[in-house]
Amino acid sequence: MNVEHFQNILLDFSLIGRHDRVIVGVSGGPDSVALLSLLSKCDLDITLIPVYVDHCLRHQESKKEQDLVTDLANRYKLHHEIISIDVRGYQTDHHTSLEESARILRYRALENQRQKHNGDCIAVGHTADDQVEEFFLRLLRGSGAKGLSGMAMKSGNVVRPFLTTTKKDLLEYLHTTGIKYCLDSSNTDLSILRNRVRHELLPLLEKRYNPSLRRTVLQTGEILQGDDYFLDIIVHQRINECFRTHSPTSLSLLVGEIDLVHFLGQDLAIQRRMLEKIIWKCGSRPSFHHIEEIITTASQGRNGTELHLPKGLRLVKSKALLQFLGPLQQHDRRCSSLSFQLDPVAVDCNQRHFFPELGRELHLQKQNQPVSKMTEQTIVLDNNKISWPLFVRSPAPGERFSPKGMRGTKKISRFLTDLKIPRPERFQHPVLVSNEAITAVLGLRADNAFAPDQSTREWLVVSWSPLSQEK
Repeated sequence: MNVEHFQNILLDFSLIGRHDRVIVGVSGGPDSVALLSLLSKCDLDITLIPVYVDHCLRHQESKKEQDLVTDLANRYKLHHEIISIDVRGYQTDHHTSLEESARILRYRALENQRQKHNGDCIAVGHTADDQVEEFFLRLLRGSGAKGLSGMAMKSGNVVRPFLTTTKKDLLEYLHTTGIKYCLDSSNTDLSILRNRVRHELLPLLEKRYNPSLRRTVLQTGEILQGDDYFLDIIVHQRINECFRTHSPTSLSLLVGEIDLVHFLGQDLAIQRRMLEKIIWKCGSRPSFHHIEEIITTASQGRNGTELHLPKGLRLVKSKALLQFLGPLQQHDRRCSSLSFQLDPVAVDCNQRHFFPELGRELHLQKQNQPVSKMTEQTIVLDNNKISWPLFVRSPAPGERFSPKGMRGTKKISRFLTDLKIPRPERFQHPVLVSNEAITAVLGLRADNAFAPDQSTREWLVVSWSPLSQEK
């Protein structure tokens, strides 16, 4: 590896441009130290900001690594940052592995520094050897072609200039230039899967099966990346044909829906990729099991079938649609919304009543003049027609009311259907009851018998809104 070859990689793959501001993740290990050194020698007039992320796991080694990064920054006359992250705390809170917790927090810290310094990108030192290890890690954990294609040289704000360079080449460069680096003792810990792949699995496969294994894997990854790019173009077109996004409102959690006729007409491989990308768009990360379950539901499930996905996302089959609904504001409810029942709760005037299981709060307020401004969350009743106390409860099966502005009565279930309220959201619209009579379906409509008219002298404003952030 030399500076000219390295600079050509940056320009040929459009990784870093002239005059860019680059956050450089520097751990003190040979890969990241070589990265900082080569970047500092490029004739691109770039601004470098080395960032050391302390995982707070190896206190003695971390101090040596920090000192090394500080010395390098001073040698190259660069401003640098040292950031600490709580990996074990994150692992405890989110039930992730130590390695995954470190990765998530490390990239989060680097992105924060990019934003702080108005950087154009984040450069990290992953090598061709890391790419091979990642292939086998993903293979062992279960992954499709996209995962097995490996890390990209440019992914969002992150660039990996060394993905075609071996660790051996980088060590030779450091030896030739006399640049010091640190060795991470955790890299020899065989309790970590990556280390077992590096020190046990790969040497065994190279010795007994294929001496050129690393080159073969890299070539396979390159082929898979090309295939993945082509399939992504097709999948993007199919998604545009059959998926509609929605903006959630105070009255609807619907974030998107798939036209089943179009979806079921696709090849199974395309269906899987479509679902993966659509669910990512909806803010969740599906497993293979989730995707297979959705495909089965799409083709064989009954209307009203509800599935729960990570991050509180829910999926409901509704006639010719698959509907995706976001989580309640402050709750990740795992029970089925289709079977949820709210027992009667007494409510008083001029108080806020909280219904966390519904993600809503109720506020009843009397006033002596008509309401001039109303929101979609507000209903107004004639207070003199009401018998206190009022109760909030789920509507009974087949229960009817007389929607304001309509003649006669209508089943509440039919009323919700006519308003196109998705079935899994209907539990969020209980009824407000006065002396066993329904006065309103909360958040939607008053009953004619309790609606204000020309004789009204006292109004009751009923606000049914999402739980406030302070609660």
